Amino acid sequence: MIKILIFDIGQVLIEVDIHNFIKNLTHALNVPRWKLYLMHDRTIFHELMIGLKTMEDIHQIFCQRFKCNLGLEKFKEIWLSIIIQPKKEVVELVQQLSPKYPLAILSNIDAVHYEYFQKNMTFLNYFSPHFLSYRMRLAKPDPAIYHQVLKDLDAQPHECYFVDDRKENVLAARKLGIVAHHFKNFKRLQKDIKYHHIL
Repeated sequence: MIKILIFDIGQVLIEVDIHNFIKNLTHALNVPRWKLYLMHDRTIFHELMIGLKTMEDIHQIFCQRFKCNLGLEKFKEIWLSIIIQPKKEVVELVQQLSPKYPLAILSNIDAVHYEYFQKNMTFLNYFSPHFLSYRMRLAKPDPAIYHQVLKDLDAQPHECYFVDDRKENVLAARKLGIVAHHFKNFKRLQKDIKYHHIL
C-alpha cells in the first residue's frame, strides 16, 4: 500500500528549459552556442548539483574559460532563466493529494535554484521534507540517495510512489522496489495515480 508520495521538481512540478539558459548566456558571453553545449554535461555541473561547487565557482570557471567580465549577479540571473513556470495541472493535483498523503521532494538541484523556488513557488510548502542533492552530497540515479530517502522517511520501498521526468532516475528507484512513474505529461500521471488507487 502506498503511503508516501515523492516528487521531483524540474519538469514535473515546474517547467524548465536549459536551452533558454544557453541562449541567454551565449548572448552575454558572445560565444558560439555549441561551446556552451559542450560544457553542459561536464563534471562541474554534477559537482554543483551535489554541493561540491558553488555558483561562485561555476561563474569563475565560465569567466576564465571564455575570458569575460560577466558579473556574478548577472550570471545568477541568467542561470535562473532556465525556469519557465509551474505546471499548473500538477500543482492542482498536489493540492488534492496533500490532505491525504505525506508529500516529499527529491530533486537534483543547486542552491541558487532552490532558494528561488522557496521564495517564489509557495506550493512547495505542501512538501516536507525536501531531499535536495546539493545538501545530501548525492544525486539521482545513485542508489545511495534513494536508500537515504527511505531511511529518513522510515518507509519501505513499496510504500513510496515517486514521480520523475528522467527515465534513469525512475529505473534506479524501481530497482529498489519503489513504485515509480516516468513523468511525460499530466494525463499519463493522472492515469497512473488512478491505477495505483492513490486518488
